Amino acid sequence: MRRSRTPRRPSRARRGRARHEAEAAAAAAALTTSLRDAYLAGDAPALARLLGPDVHVVVDCGGDASLPVAVGNASGLTLLHGLLGDPASLGLDIRPMNGRSGLVASREGRVFAVVVADGVVGAVDHLWVVADPEKLRHWGEPR
Repeated sequence: MRRSRTPRRPSRARRGRARHEAEAAAAAAALTTSLRDAYLAGDAPALARLLGPDVHVVVDCGGDASLPVAVGNASGLTLLHGLLGDPASLGLDIRPMNGRSGLVASREGRVFAVVVADGVVGAVDHLWVVADPEKLRHWGEPR
């Protein structure tokens, strides 16, 4: 004879996890929005304030081409501007990526990069940029 099982309550550690994950997701979304707004406004000082002093910008261009990791605020800003270009002609949309918020960069309707930031506002410690056309193919498809 089977006993009916009552649902178990999650442990104290697991009960707090959902709240922590929700807070982390909200902070990441705020960070992504701040990055997008500063870049599109062409506000270099605001963008510099968002990135931490030791930010690492990692770019995946695909194939055998690789860019060195840019380390530091000035190098990170230079690389980011070099990849994304003029904000006046740039589409920079916030979209979900692997459970986080990220930026999809497009020009004339064509996606050319996606960017995900890690850290907190004022101390972004990593920016991951994918600019490999093969990996970006599905980003340009209609939803």
